[in-house]
Amino acid sequence: MQGNPNKWLRKAFFDKLNNIMVDGFSIPCFDERVTGSFVPFHYILLSTQTKREDKYNKCNDRWDCDILLDIITTYPATGNTGSKLLAENIEEQVINLENSISLGGGFKINERSLVSSDSQTTIGVTTNVFRQLIRFQYFITQ
Repeated sequence: MQGNPNKWLRKAFFDKLNNIMVDGFSIPCFDERVTGSFVPFHYILLSTQTKREDKYNKCNDRWDCDILLDIITTYPATGNTGSKLLAENIEEQVINLENSISLGGGFKINERSLVSSDSQTTIGVTTNVFRQLIRFQYFITQ
């Protein structure tokens, strides 16, 4: 196998998702961690990736790749602020946009699927965090 499809998958997601508009908010996208001097209240992390070589047939190999997107929305814990609605609305837009990503580097997506979507809520003393974790799977050839 040649090349690394993971970097092209991350690039495709970043290009498609960075600063999407959802419910009046510009949602930035980051690779693995938030960078810069300002931490936004709402953002998407391109998180864990895996890839496995798949012996597709005796003539061709392909990659079996997963990527986990972590949608994070944060609100002050004072009063009755925030809900998971924004995280779900971001998720909805991510799923709709995911269908149109394409890869560079000579890689081609042959099959794609949404493997899982899980929500996590953390209610703290000062902050409420609502997360939506979306895992996509791809079979990729070069």
